[in-house]
Amino acid sequence: MVSFLSGLATIANHTETKVIPVTKTFYHYIEEGVFNSDREAINWLNDELKENTSQQLSKNFRIVTKNDLIVRERKTINAKIKGQLNHGDIVQIIEKKRNWTYVHFSNYEDSKIVEGWVFTRYLKQIR
Repeated sequence: MVSFLSGLATIANHTETKVIPVTKTFYHYIEEGVFNSDREAINWLNDELKENTSQQLSKNFRIVTKNDLIVRERKTINAKIKGQLNHGDIVQIIEKKRNWTYVHFSNYEDSKIVEGWVFTRYLKQIR
């Protein structure tokens, strides 16, 4: 239990010191039109996040690669919608089941939390 809590503290610290500042820069670059394509934007985000990132942390976070990605209450296409994620959002993985991943997302701008199931294919591993 202690190692689990220690891991959560490490992830929380990483989120505050690395993920949030990189995400702020990413959205600023999007607004400024710095990237020529969605692929270029995701690759930049991936490169920034993997810098100085331990393997454990890169396994627990993913980059959303699709705008308006539906977050569902359960892992079925007909489940109630809990929210949406956008291209470039950084999510924390809670659980994975086949084609579905249960994620947690906290928007630093408005403190809104979105948690639920999304299609795994729209999440890019940080490598």
